[in-house]
Amino acid sequence: MDPFQNSLYHFEEFNEQIFAQYDPQGLQNLSQVKRGHGDLDSLLHDVLRKKTPIHPLPYSLFKLQDEMNCITRDIKYITGVLFYLRPYIIDTDETNGRYNQNLADRRYLMYANFGLQSIYNFWDRIGDMLHLYFETGLPVGNVYLGRVLNNIKPKDKLNQYFIDLESLYDNELKGFIDERNNTVHHYQLESQFYWGAIEQHQNLSEKSRLNADKHAFPEKFKHHLELCFKGFELALLLLDTLPDDPNIPVQPYHSS
Repeated sequence: MDPFQNSLYHFEEFNEQIFAQYDPQGLQNLSQVKRGHGDLDSLLHDVLRKKTPIHPLPYSLFKLQDEMNCITRDIKYITGVLFYLRPYIIDTDETNGRYNQNLADRRYLMYANFGLQSIYNFWDRIGDMLHLYFETGLPVGNVYLGRVLNNIKPKDKLNQYFIDLESLYDNELKGFIDERNNTVHHYQLESQFYWGAIEQHQNLSEKSRLNADKHAFPEKFKHHLELCFKGFELALLLLDTLPDDPNIPVQPYHSS
């Protein structure tokens, strides 16, 4: 088709540039990650189909599995956008402190905002999933991953999968969640970096720190995408230690 007759031509061209980032940067979504006997996302159905939830499932296991994969596809795409746009963003160390924002810089920070929310969404689903099968005493409106981990019964906290998941939350996620909450409830990233450049104009070390933080988003989001995979597997291996429904024949899952 003549590109001038295709109203989506430029959109499709842009997406091709983003997709071209995936392989060089090693970006994957949940269904592309291999563990044990197959795709990591299949672990959800393999484990949960043989368990009895404490609370009614809000929808089918297949829908929950697809939801988790969809969120990681979003994070993967956003991370690809950030890798693509980073060479064109404003670095005030290179502009004598001036922050004359261009479109690439604005879109870079806009997508970073989206990424913070998408990663938070993924972990929120992990909390929901654990709450369905572990007794926490939490009302539905108070189900967040941190609260779920705090409220799981002491005997279940002795499980090594729980210990590893809680360690991941404490060491990797708490600071990230604080950053996400700041952008949602106070200042989006565009405001933070723009006003940071103005307010720290004469503080060279702080100005350089702001630039370094801004440039680090692609690798930061790639790392958190990989943490999503790790947390997903730990949560399901923890759930797999719960008693099985004796009426369902199962094969054990072995992580590699």
